[in-house]
Amino acid sequence: DFEWSTGSTADEIIVKASTIEGYSAKLTGTDVNGCKNSTSYNVIGIALPTIELSGDKEVCNNKEAYVSVKDTKGYNYLWEDNNSTESERKVTITKDTTLVVTFTDPATQCSNKDSIKVMNIDYPTLKLSTENITVCLGESVTIKAETNATMVNWTGIPTSNKEYTTIVDNSKKLNVKANNNGCETSKEVTINYYNLPSVTIATSGIVCENKKGTLNAEANGGQEPYNYLWNDESKEKLLTTKNLTIADNNSEYSVEVSDKNGCKATATATIQVAPNPVITIEAEEQSICNGENVKLTANGAGDEGSYIWNTNEEGSVITPTIENDMTFHVTGTDLNGCVGVSDELLITKKELPELEVSGDLT
Repeated sequence: DFEWSTGSTADEIIVKASTIEGYSAKLTGTDVNGCKNSTSYNVIGIALPTIELSGDKEVCNNKEAYVSVKDTKGYNYLWEDNNSTESERKVTITKDTTLVVTFTDPATQCSNKDSIKVMNIDYPTLKLSTENITVCLGESVTIKAETNATMVNWTGIPTSNKEYTTIVDNSKKLNVKANNNGCETSKEVTINYYNLPSVTIATSGIVCENKKGTLNAEANGGQEPYNYLWNDESKEKLLTTKNLTIADNNSEYSVEVSDKNGCKATATATIQVAPNPVITIEAEEQSICNGENVKLTANGAGDEGSYIWNTNEEGSVITPTIENDMTFHVTGTDLNGCVGVSDELLITKKELPELEVSGDLT
């Protein structure tokens, strides 16, 4: 019979050296006569090989992770996932992956294992409110990003703001990136612009009292057709016409023109209303002897104004011959073209005295 120091009575036992110092096993044998003898067997432990395993711990989905093994004793390697024996590897990662390598010391044939876990990082989702937009020059445009990323790169600087607003002063391409732990999803936004129209207002000049004038709007640029919208500030009316007839009131008018693309331009014009001149007639006398002349002077149209009398005479001064009672009035036009009419002036005729001559005729 056999008895090991471990308590086993089997013919053989398996022992493991758990320390470098090893393990000692004692065997006691007893024969049929009851005689015993003992012996010992020492198992010496050999240190397991060790390595330095390094590499990428996180990799974007479907990208390569780099892992490498470093040692100074020339161990042999065997990777469990593909039986590769290389000390350096590049592995395409599509899910969380643990890479296990067995390494063996050729001198002692002792082996050990090590592993590295590579996390698969999904690319962030990215949906933009628009990827191609055209607006009027000078307008602002806001682009919104729907993404599960915490940071969005709009102009080269990452930000947590998922909206971007810019004033469109030229055509541009915006490269938008959403970042999730270094994994980026990018999309491009194309921003173009429409040229703006322009508009001018031609006026009929100074408007005389009790008369009407016109404003003519003329649009250019942009894209036809044009729509016109007038605003009369004094009356607060909105009128949609290219040409506008205006009343005799001092007021500022503005017109807004919109082209086919909705781009707008504005212009303003101020209307000046001039009062009609007050025309008067100055007379030296209002009762004149028959056949004499009277001097009539018109005033009120200004130095550069003009006059026309009901006698069809022109000029500020007339000297009609009075042969019967006569009524005069004059129409005066000032430098602005505004017209005034004088009140009527009655000039009466004085009859001449009748003379009787007597005496000798011969």
